[in-house]
Amino acid sequence: MNVADKSEKLVVIRYGLIKISHWIIFLFTVLEVSLESGFRDWVFFYGNV
Repeated sequence: MNVADKSEKLVVIRYGLIKISHWIIFLFTVLEVSLESGFRDWVFFYGNV
């Protein structure tokens, strides 16, 4: 019983960590893309001025 509870808890923790890491990667990707496009727009704008 105790061993099963432990392994179940580990599975839940591992699943949670995978979910969190996926969200972090997703957020960093969105942030990077938005920063990159914003930087490109800024350079383009000031390059034309």
